Parts: sequence; C-alpha cells; structure tokens
Amino acid sequence: MAGRIIDCCSLVNLYTGWGGLVELADLRGPWYVSRSVCGEAEYVREYGTGGSIITVALNLDDSFSSGRLSSLTAEHGRELADYIDLAMELDDGEAESLALARNRGLVLVTDDRKVLRLTARLSVGVMSTAA
Repeated sequence: MAGRIIDCCSLVNLYTGWGGLVELADLRGPWYVSRSVCGEAEYVREYGTGGSIITVALNLDDSFSSGRLSSLTAEHGRELADYIDLAMELDDGEAESLALARNRGLVLVTDDRKVLRLTARLSVGVMSTAA
C-alpha cells in the first residue's frame, strides 16, 4: 500500500494552515489518518471577527466523504503489537500512525521529535510539515 499517514500534530498544522484539507487532492495520495488521530484531533484555533482567537471543531467529514482522506486502524498481528509497544512511549495517535506506517509501507507525516527519532530506528519513511 503506497501513501502517507498523517499524525495528529501534522493534521492540525495542515488543517489550520490551509483552512481545511482540500489541498490534499492536489498532492499525490492516497492520504490516511489513524482511528486514534481521529479521536485526538477534535479542535483547532482560528481567528474570529476582530482578530480574536476562537476554538472550532476540526471537521474531517468532507475530507472523508470526498475521498481525499481515509481512516486506518491497527487491526492484527505485527501492526497491533507495534501499536501497543509504541503507545508506552508515545500518544495513541502517534503510536498507531507509526505502527501503521511501518507495517503497511506508508510514509509518516509528523513534526514530533520523538517520533522522528523512532522513524529512523524503525526504517519508516517520514515527511514533516515544518519548514
């Protein structure tokens, strides 16, 4: 399976930077998020009227229904074992995303320093949203 899986911090970065995830359609895909990331990525901060910062729900429904983004879950065997092992060191979203990337041959999109160190050790391809 080719593609990229986005962890929670990078999902929030892309969503807020672009004002949604429509731009994923312009990039080679497929693009995925783990079920754990969907549970963690609940809100983003945006500028409201008058420049005030407001908290709004992060809504991925359009991205899923349009096919720009799909959800994956660590289900069995090695990927589930990796998820459990990595969750002892990482948040659930990062742990499941890294386990899925490792076992399904996906590139992990992350900005998390600890995860970046682990990708090298686990031979997982990685991209970052940081410039």
